[in-house]
Amino acid sequence: MPGFGPKSPELVVIGEAPAAVEDRWCQICQRPATTKCAQLGHKIGQPFVGQSGQLLRKALKEAGFSESRVRFTNAARCSAGGAINPTMTELRRCNMYL
Repeated sequence: MPGFGPKSPELVVIGEAPAAVEDRWCQICQRPATTKCAQLGHKIGQPFVGQSGQLLRKALKEAGFSESRVRFTNAARCSAGGAINPTMTELRRCNMYL
């Protein structure tokens, strides 16, 4: 799942892995994907759009960070996945995606 935000951000937020709602999020419609999204070929999946992501984004805004200065991504492409925390080696593999 690709991240979103500026290519030269002031802050990068890296989550461990996307939640179920994030896996089904339509990037075009900005809501959970529907059959119509799939028929239209919309890209599906976006990190930090679920409840905890919304809370984090609100906290960042209250701390003075505009979303236009923050890149959101996750370590899902770099770690073994599952319920384990990614190792430093796995996280270092993320450099190519940031």
